[in-house]
Amino acid sequence: MPSSSCGDFCAFTAYTCETSRQRVCLEDLKINGGPVTLINGFAGNCVTQHLADAKYDWSKMCMSPSDDSGKDLDPDYIFVTEDIQVDCFVETAASKCLRTLVHLIPNLRRAEQPPLSRVDLVLRSPQNSTFSQRAGYALVNGVVEEFTPATEASDRIRLSILEPHRNIGMLQPDESMSGSKCSWFSMTVDECFLTERVTKTEKSLRVLLFPGPVRQRFNPAALIEPSPAGVGTYFSTNAEHVGAQAAAVAKGELSLQVAGPHLAGNGSPNLSWMTWYWPSEFLKAEFGLSPPAANESTINVNRSVNGKNSDQRATFEPQTNGLKVAVTDIGFSSPRIGARRIISLKVGGQISFSSLASAMGIPKLSAKTGFGPQFSRSMQKNVSVGTSSLRVLKRGSHELTFRFRDDFGKVRSRTIKVVAG
Repeated sequence: MPSSSCGDFCAFTAYTCETSRQRVCLEDLKINGGPVTLINGFAGNCVTQHLADAKYDWSKMCMSPSDDSGKDLDPDYIFVTEDIQVDCFVETAASKCLRTLVHLIPNLRRAEQPPLSRVDLVLRSPQNSTFSQRAGYALVNGVVEEFTPATEASDRIRLSILEPHRNIGMLQPDESMSGSKCSWFSMTVDECFLTERVTKTEKSLRVLLFPGPVRQRFNPAALIEPSPAGVGTYFSTNAEHVGAQAAAVAKGELSLQVAGPHLAGNGSPNLSWMTWYWPSEFLKAEFGLSPPAANESTINVNRSVNGKNSDQRATFEPQTNGLKVAVTDIGFSSPRIGARRIISLKVGGQISFSSLASAMGIPKLSAKTGFGPQFSRSMQKNVSVGTSSLRVLKRGSHELTFRFRDDFGKVRSRTIKVVAG
């Protein structure tokens, strides 16, 4: 039960905004609509071990957390943030981007802990931070009711999350060294050890914050490039593990990999859900679309394993300032979920090069861009090419490749899918 000395709930936390403004810090926290008393302290071995291997009862493995004076604590929840500086590319140069993991974990030593049904967080980015150090993009393991990113005007990050959870498999002691054990977020999801079945639903909150979603652009350093147009983007899922967003720039696809046990506890397929929210500016920059124009005819959502794609049914919900893409019934143990712009035309339909370029995330054509088709002889039979447009002559799905000069003057190729019916 909650500690009487803490009011409704209390939480052990390492960094509140009163103790540090040099990193992402916690300003306010509400659990299930009620206030929380925060206990400042340090993240000792107990917390670290629990985060690294959340499948075990950490209370049996290590000492309880303690406050700054060394006094043992027995809070209702443990709140921890982990900041990591990662190599990235911002605008015209290699840089460092701040990636922050946020965990709110029930204290497993306390019996009958109320499940998390709602969490309201107010965090702050480091003082005087630039774009690369601000939290503009969130990955979450619950239903996002509100996400307000940090911006140049305000360093506050607001998150309201409903029913945070993930379906996980419980490792047995003799399996602990088989494969790689991963926490919720992993850069190498393919290497995570997965049990065959879901054995429990973890009622903890997991959040990853980053400056922005990956941009569809080649950069000379071949580094992750967050998109300033994507500030306000979020991705949520109940999968056991989630990986970093990637961009297959050559074919204009944005994707994220998730992973989990193959089967549910009753032996049926373990099916996950995910929701993507893209601000209007990001949707326009990456796919050349407004929210009302996004649908199954203009964006293809697919899942793939070992490079073999399978179309995934998605719902597209235009919002006031963006688009929400929802997918359910995601099967396979470790699929990559991708979204790619497609062009739908009638046979004989014509489309301009500028419209094709916009759909491929190439914002503006000029003489320096040198945009033009790069078709095989067999493809030339399906398409009639003019000086500034093309016409599709044959029914079916066509992968059309175009050559252009990127922002840095290098000749690149990008492929778009055109469906003629």
